[in-house]
Amino acid sequence: MRWVNMLRPPPFSRRPTHMEPYMPKRLVLLMVLVGVWLMNAPAAHAHTPTPVQGGATVELISITADVDIFTDENGLTWAAVEAAYKLHNVSKTSAAFVQFGWPAWSGGALNSDPAALVDFQVRRNGQALTLTPIEMPLSLAGETRTTTVWTTAATLARDERTTFTASWRQLLGEGPLVTWEFGLLPAARWRGAVGSTRITVNLPELTTQEQLVRVSPTEFAYSGEYTFYGDRVEWIFVSYLPDTNVSLTLIAPPLWREMEALRTALATQPNADAWLRLGDIYTQLADAGASEYDAQAEAAYLAARDADPTNPEPHRRLWQRFVARLGSPPDLAMLDLARQEAQALYDLTGDEAARAFIVEAESTLAQEWLARNALDRAYERFAHAWELATASERAALESLRSRLLTQRLHATLQKEGVAALFSEAETLNATDLIAPLMDVPRPWFERRAVQVATTPSGRTVTLTFYNVQDEAAARIALDRACGEMSRVVSLDTHVRCAVPLPNAEVVITFDGNDPALWRERAAALLPTIPDNATFDLLRSVLQASAIEWRLSDGWRALRVHYVEEIHLLPPQALTLAETIRAQAEAAETPLVRDALNAIADAWLNVAQNESVRYEIFFTHNGRTLTRAWTRTPPAEERLTFEATFPNVRFWLAVAGVLMVAVVGVLALIWRWPLPERITLRL
Repeated sequence: MRWVNMLRPPPFSRRPTHMEPYMPKRLVLLMVLVGVWLMNAPAAHAHTPTPVQGGATVELISITADVDIFTDENGLTWAAVEAAYKLHNVSKTSAAFVQFGWPAWSGGALNSDPAALVDFQVRRNGQALTLTPIEMPLSLAGETRTTTVWTTAATLARDERTTFTASWRQLLGEGPLVTWEFGLLPAARWRGAVGSTRITVNLPELTTQEQLVRVSPTEFAYSGEYTFYGDRVEWIFVSYLPDTNVSLTLIAPPLWREMEALRTALATQPNADAWLRLGDIYTQLADAGASEYDAQAEAAYLAARDADPTNPEPHRRLWQRFVARLGSPPDLAMLDLARQEAQALYDLTGDEAARAFIVEAESTLAQEWLARNALDRAYERFAHAWELATASERAALESLRSRLLTQRLHATLQKEGVAALFSEAETLNATDLIAPLMDVPRPWFERRAVQVATTPSGRTVTLTFYNVQDEAAARIALDRACGEMSRVVSLDTHVRCAVPLPNAEVVITFDGNDPALWRERAAALLPTIPDNATFDLLRSVLQASAIEWRLSDGWRALRVHYVEEIHLLPPQALTLAETIRAQAEAAETPLVRDALNAIADAWLNVAQNESVRYEIFFTHNGRTLTRAWTRTPPAEERLTFEATFPNVRFWLAVAGVLMVAVVGVLALIWRWPLPERITLRL
């Protein structure tokens, strides 16, 4: 036995001091001060102890933690923790002194306030220990911080194993998600790896994997994965050098129970209020960090909306969800969804916040479509914003309105022309953007021509406007002109105006065959015809200085005599085009400049493509004969036609008479008696 006793180290004896008699008083004072310090201590955490001093031969060979998750009478979620830490002095020859403690910081973001830990106690062999706080730098997982460590000390005999236990209760929070964390990283500072670690979290009742929102670590090289048993979650590590902390985030048990009850009820009897409440729960979870519930919240609100279309709350919730997911810059598809729900809410309740959001969203969408040159979509969005906007909001939208309508009118001008531009401006109530154009004369037709037809019974002048582009303007111009002319016409003069689309026409008919009377009637009409670039060609035609028209139809021939002196003036459209072109050069905006140039081009096209066709018609031997001249203004010319056409009927009659005479003579000769003819011959 002696050699065995020799292997034991001698018992440690306290070194006597001269202050020995005062030690009890000092201990009492120290305990009081420590207690006061604890009540006012800053952040502290009590999960896994870490060595502070000594302990070169001491290993942490085992960690066990049993955690019970429960809900109190107020619906708050708590964790009751019982943890055990076994230390081993691996030296076979000497005892080991070690000072160790529980740090307030356990690595990463893992911190805790001691006020959150209720009834925290550390025991050794069932005896409670008093911990002493010290400040020290601590390095965990490559990061160093100065933190508070709650320390105790122990002397372990050679090859001695001893267990320390810690217990506490911790409020996990009142939110939809609760998280329990256990700091393992401080254990990495002990000598060697931790021999075995078991952490078991007991849940309040049997549940499903869905309640576990986040589990860390989920996979690890030492033992594989965590294990879920339905009523508990368990981690087991063997020979583990901790490289991370353990955490479990789950849906708060009261909320989980309510969620499951709602799902069960909805499976048997859909209900709008139940869907709405379930959507609220999903929203809480998504906002708390469980993003996988975001889509489920949207689906629940959609189901609530469909179950009761008159309930505004599903629309309000969906609007809020979509707004929360907009991002910056806003996702346009999400913004449009939010706008639709805000619109539905506004239609049901007149909610002012929804209206203001609609105006803002519509203007944003309008600007985006405008940037993409989708003018129709941009205007649709803007028009809705403008309709709902207040006076102050419209003032803010004025710049967008000007840019959008200007681009849309510009596109209309380029695609459809000037007439469509003015029509579109009136439709959009945007005539202020083309105000400089309102007094500029513009053609409402593409080209024009006049036909002058002279017949034995009268004379007809027809002014035709081809390809009418503005029917309303055409009817106004023709009604006004024809109305003025109709007030001065005589019984032998007729005026008719019509708009047989795509053309329009003015027809003036002079009865009789007296050219002097035609000129007289035409001269009476001239003051009533507008002296402008639209009707100037008609005025030129009616100002013929001389007309001669005679038909002499005798027995032997038809004699035709036609003479007309024409004076077609230069078209006013040419001068007008030049004037408008000069205005375009001084235009202030591209829209007005391009519109003026387009109007000038239109008048130039009118001037370059107008013509007058003079025709005379007469009948000879049952057929209508014609002679025609086509002239382009300006023109000053004398048109003449002189011709004699034989009267075929007369000459046929003469030939017929001669033939009858010849046949008669031959018949007489043939009917004479033969003897008489012989006698006569002899």
